[in-house]
Amino acid sequence: MNALKNNFISSPKIESLFILAPPFLSVLLALLLKNTFDYSELTPVLWLIIVVGMDVSHVWTTLFRTYFNKSYFKDKSDLFFYTPLICFIVSVVFYSFGKLVFWKFLAYFAVFHFVRQQYGIFLLYSRKSNLSTFQERLGKTCIYLSTLTPMIHWHLNLPRNFQWFMEGDFFILGHFPLLINLLWGVTLAVFLIYLFNEFKLSKRDGINWQKNLILFGTLLSWSFGIVIYNDDLSFTITNVMTHGIPYFALIWLSSCSGYEGDEKKSFKLMTIFNNRNLFLKALVFIGVVFSLGYLEELFWDTFVWHEHSEIFSWLYDGIVNSDNSMLNLLVPLLSLPQLTHYVLDGFIWKGNIKYPGLKF
Repeated sequence: MNALKNNFISSPKIESLFILAPPFLSVLLALLLKNTFDYSELTPVLWLIIVVGMDVSHVWTTLFRTYFNKSYFKDKSDLFFYTPLICFIVSVVFYSFGKLVFWKFLAYFAVFHFVRQQYGIFLLYSRKSNLSTFQERLGKTCIYLSTLTPMIHWHLNLPRNFQWFMEGDFFILGHFPLLINLLWGVTLAVFLIYLFNEFKLSKRDGINWQKNLILFGTLLSWSFGIVIYNDDLSFTITNVMTHGIPYFALIWLSSCSGYEGDEKKSFKLMTIFNNRNLFLKALVFIGVVFSLGYLEELFWDTFVWHEHSEIFSWLYDGIVNSDNSMLNLLVPLLSLPQLTHYVLDGFIWKGNIKYPGLKF
């Protein structure tokens, strides 16, 4: 029990519920909705909660570690100024080669971001383990296999009944059952070696529950959502919950719950996190990112997708027919928060940054 308690980075309750549990809860929710209520796709309410409330909104939480943090913003001003500018230029260039070229670029960048987050969280919970070089590499190999094996399966199988962003955004190479079986055989063998190694380590140091829950939760949710069930509902729920909710938690723990700034060093919005009222903090945090996420999807759906008129109908009249020349700039502009989030995420968790709420 001591090993379990001491390996948390900040808050055992928050981390257990919002970082360790989501992969398992996502599979449970997908099973419940599919088998009990016979849902094969997201209803408007589920779409608003899962896609807007978790997926799109988690992108905007990055603001609390970057643009809303005055001292960090000042220290990294060049990074925060040039990143969105370069992302926009790159997006316009890719879109100029065709819509599908742009969405392929964005889809594979997103996959890289999703894979690296699971890898980063796994390393975060591995930091106190006294491991040999072989053991470290074995763990890293397993966390990559837990994400990349389902993704490669996707590329080597017949097209799935769901997409990452839109139809055709992945290169589906064909149907290669022998390669797929070989891939899963190698993955199983590596995981069996990992389990044997963990059994030996547990006798010396106890079980690192957090690290192993992240690893096997990732394997379960990615495999279930991509391989086992072939429908948009299962994929979206497992994909979004496993990625979005833990990111919410990490931003909350590092930038909000233990905020130590003062009014001279922080933007007005961030000073509210000096307040001891936890409910008020959470309300502002969730309210800000959900509002921004809703506005973003409002423009996406109104000008580009046209799929959720029942949610955004109040802005639809007269502007849903966007001409292609307008989309050449509008799509890169609307994708800017997402792409900037992907890029900045590679910088904001580096070890030389102070995290008031986290104990690295």
